[in-house]
Amino acid sequence: MSRFLPQAMNPNSLFLDSATRKRNASIISAHPPVLSYSVPQRLQPFVEYLQELGIQDVGAAISNRPSLLGLDANQQIR
Repeated sequence: MSRFLPQAMNPNSLFLDSATRKRNASIISAHPPVLSYSVPQRLQPFVEYLQELGIQDVGAAISNRPSLLGLDANQQIR
């Protein structure tokens, strides 16, 4: 996920490498609502919160468990 945020905000994200595209596709397939989430209001605070908890590779954590994206760091976790 740490790589996901800059890519989501980057207009050149269509040119990602194959492995990154597959990982993003698997996350979206497992949790489609992520497409409607605001990066600055929902995803960025969530990633920052996971990093505060000591999760170093947030992207791997989310890839392994996309349902984590259903949690709102500001309402359900803290």
